[in-house]
Amino acid sequence: MWRAARVPARITLTPTELRIQDQRDGPSSLTQTLLLADISTYSYSEVNLNQELRLRLNRAEAPRLRLSSPSSYGNTTEFQAMAATFEQLMKNFPSPLDSVTRRQKSFLEKPASTYVLVGFTLVLGIIFVFVMISNRPVPGVRLLAVVASYISYVVAWRAAAERRNAP
Repeated sequence: MWRAARVPARITLTPTELRIQDQRDGPSSLTQTLLLADISTYSYSEVNLNQELRLRLNRAEAPRLRLSSPSSYGNTTEFQAMAATFEQLMKNFPSPLDSVTRRQKSFLEKPASTYVLVGFTLVLGIIFVFVMISNRPVPGVRLLAVVASYISYVVAWRAAAERRNAP
Protein backbone atom coordinates (compact mmCIF):
# COMPACT_ATOMS: atom_id res chain seq x y z
CA MET A 1 0.00 0.00 0.00
CA TRP A 2 1.37 3.37 -1.02
CA ARG A 3 0.90 6.44 1.10
CA ALA A 4 2.28 9.69 -0.18
CA ALA A 5 2.23 13.25 1.01
CA ARG A 6 4.13 16.16 -0.40
CA VAL A 7 4.29 18.86 2.23
CA PRO A 8 6.79 21.53 3.19
CA ALA A 9 8.67 20.43 6.27
CA ARG A 10 11.50 21.50 8.54
CA ILE A 11 14.02 18.76 9.26
CA THR A 12 15.96 18.84 12.51
CA LEU A 13 18.85 16.45 13.03
CA THR A 14 20.36 15.58 16.41
CA PRO A 15 22.97 12.92 17.21
CA THR A 16 20.21 10.41 18.05
CA GLU A 17 17.12 11.40 16.08
CA LEU A 18 15.65 12.94 12.96
CA ARG A 19 12.64 15.21 13.52
CA ILE A 20 10.34 16.18 10.64
CA GLN A 21 7.98 19.07 11.39
CA ASP A 22 5.13 19.81 9.02
CA GLN A 23 5.18 23.52 8.10
CA ARG A 24 1.48 23.72 7.23
CA ASP A 25 -0.83 25.60 9.55
CA GLY A 26 -3.88 24.01 11.03
CA PRO A 27 -4.98 20.73 12.57
CA SER A 28 -3.39 18.60 9.83
CA SER A 29 0.10 19.71 10.89
CA LEU A 30 2.16 16.99 12.57
CA THR A 31 5.65 16.18 13.76
CA GLN A 32 7.37 12.85 13.26
CA THR A 33 10.46 11.82 15.21
CA LEU A 34 12.64 8.95 14.01
CA LEU A 35 15.42 7.48 16.10
CA LEU A 36 18.55 6.94 14.04
CA ALA A 37 18.70 3.44 15.52
CA ASP A 38 15.38 2.64 13.81
CA ILE A 39 16.73 3.35 10.31
CA SER A 40 17.87 0.12 8.66
CA THR A 41 18.97 1.47 5.27
CA TYR A 42 19.14 4.81 3.54
CA SER A 43 20.16 6.21 0.20
CA TYR A 44 21.02 9.69 -0.99
CA SER A 45 20.86 10.75 -4.61
CA GLU A 46 21.63 14.02 -6.27
CA VAL A 47 20.71 14.45 -9.92
CA ASN A 48 21.21 17.91 -11.34
CA LEU A 49 19.46 20.14 -8.77
CA ASN A 50 17.18 17.45 -7.32
CA GLN A 51 18.33 15.85 -4.10
CA GLU A 52 16.59 13.03 -2.32
CA LEU A 53 17.17 11.13 0.90
CA ARG A 54 15.29 7.80 1.21
CA LEU A 55 14.95 6.05 4.53
CA ARG A 56 13.78 2.53 5.34
CA LEU A 57 12.91 1.75 8.93
CA ASN A 58 13.49 -1.51 10.81
CA ARG A 59 9.76 -2.11 11.27
CA ALA A 60 8.23 -4.02 8.36
CA GLU A 61 4.92 -2.16 8.48
CA ALA A 62 6.55 1.28 8.44
CA PRO A 63 6.40 3.02 5.06
CA ARG A 64 9.56 4.18 3.36
CA LEU A 65 10.25 7.84 3.85
CA ARG A 66 11.40 10.13 1.04
CA LEU A 67 12.81 13.57 1.80
CA SER A 68 13.39 15.82 -1.20
CA SER A 69 15.04 19.17 -1.56
CA PRO A 70 12.97 22.15 -2.62
CA SER A 71 15.01 22.65 -5.79
CA SER A 72 12.16 24.42 -7.53
CA TYR A 73 12.29 27.07 -4.80
CA GLY A 74 15.94 28.01 -5.23
CA ASN A 75 18.85 27.32 -2.91
CA THR A 76 19.39 23.67 -1.94
CA THR A 77 22.60 24.04 0.09
CA GLU A 78 20.75 23.55 3.40
CA PHE A 79 19.45 20.17 2.24
CA GLN A 80 22.93 19.16 1.03
CA ALA A 81 24.41 20.13 4.41
CA MET A 82 21.68 18.21 6.26
CA ALA A 83 22.24 15.12 4.08
CA ALA A 84 26.02 15.28 4.61
CA THR A 85 25.53 15.58 8.38
CA PHE A 86 23.02 12.71 8.32
CA GLU A 87 25.45 10.47 6.42
CA GLN A 88 28.26 11.34 8.83
CA LEU A 89 26.07 10.46 11.82
CA MET A 90 24.88 7.22 10.24
CA LYS A 91 28.43 6.05 9.49
CA ASN A 92 29.21 5.95 13.20
CA PHE A 93 25.77 5.07 14.56
CA PRO A 94 25.22 1.43 15.59
CA SER A 95 22.05 -0.25 14.44
CA PRO A 96 20.03 -2.50 16.76
CA LEU A 97 21.22 -5.53 14.80
CA ASP A 98 24.87 -4.83 15.75
CA SER A 99 25.81 -3.95 12.23
CA VAL A 100 26.54 -0.63 10.61
CA THR A 101 23.49 0.84 8.91
CA ARG A 102 23.96 0.23 5.22
CA ARG A 103 23.93 3.09 2.77
CA GLN A 104 22.34 1.98 -0.48
CA LYS A 105 23.86 3.40 -3.63
CA SER A 106 21.72 5.36 -6.05
CA PHE A 107 21.49 4.18 -9.66
CA LEU A 108 24.15 6.65 -10.85
CA GLU A 109 26.55 5.31 -8.19
CA LYS A 110 26.19 1.70 -9.34
CA PRO A 111 28.33 0.09 -12.09
CA ALA A 112 25.18 -0.41 -14.17
CA SER A 113 25.06 3.35 -14.77
CA THR A 114 28.39 3.13 -16.60
CA TYR A 115 27.08 0.32 -18.80
CA VAL A 116 24.01 2.40 -19.61
CA LEU A 117 26.29 5.33 -20.50
CA VAL A 118 28.36 3.14 -22.82
CA GLY A 119 25.23 1.75 -24.47
CA PHE A 120 23.73 5.21 -24.81
CA THR A 121 26.99 6.46 -26.39
CA LEU A 122 27.05 3.57 -28.86
CA VAL A 123 23.42 4.10 -29.86
CA LEU A 124 23.98 7.84 -30.27
CA GLY A 125 27.10 7.14 -32.36
CA ILE A 126 25.21 4.72 -34.61
CA ILE A 127 22.42 7.26 -35.07
CA PHE A 128 24.97 9.96 -35.92
CA VAL A 129 26.72 7.73 -38.49
CA PHE A 130 23.38 6.71 -40.00
CA VAL A 131 22.29 10.34 -40.33
CA MET A 132 25.60 11.31 -41.92
CA ILE A 133 25.65 8.54 -44.55
CA SER A 134 21.96 8.55 -45.42
CA ASN A 135 20.41 10.86 -47.95
CA ARG A 136 17.45 11.56 -45.73
CA PRO A 137 16.92 14.94 -44.04
CA VAL A 138 18.03 15.22 -40.43
CA PRO A 139 15.12 14.73 -38.00
CA GLY A 140 15.94 17.91 -36.06
CA VAL A 141 13.58 17.88 -33.10
CA ARG A 142 13.85 14.15 -32.41
CA LEU A 143 17.63 14.13 -32.72
CA LEU A 144 17.84 17.22 -30.51
CA ALA A 145 15.74 15.45 -27.84
CA VAL A 146 18.03 12.40 -27.93
CA VAL A 147 21.18 14.55 -27.69
CA ALA A 148 19.68 16.62 -24.85
CA SER A 149 18.81 13.41 -22.95
CA TYR A 150 22.34 12.12 -23.48
CA ILE A 151 23.92 15.35 -22.24
CA SER A 152 21.66 15.36 -19.18
CA TYR A 153 22.63 11.76 -18.35
CA VAL A 154 26.36 12.46 -18.81
CA VAL A 155 26.20 15.52 -16.52
CA ALA A 156 24.37 13.55 -13.82
CA TRP A 157 26.75 10.59 -14.24
CA ARG A 158 29.80 12.86 -13.85
CA ALA A 159 28.30 14.54 -10.78
CA ALA A 160 27.95 11.13 -9.11
CA ALA A 161 31.53 10.08 -9.97
CA GLU A 162 32.96 10.90 -6.55
CA ARG A 163 30.29 8.91 -4.72
CA ARG A 164 30.50 6.09 -7.29
CA ASN A 165 34.22 5.61 -6.68
CA ALA A 166 33.99 5.87 -2.90
CA PRO A 167 34.34 2.66 -0.88
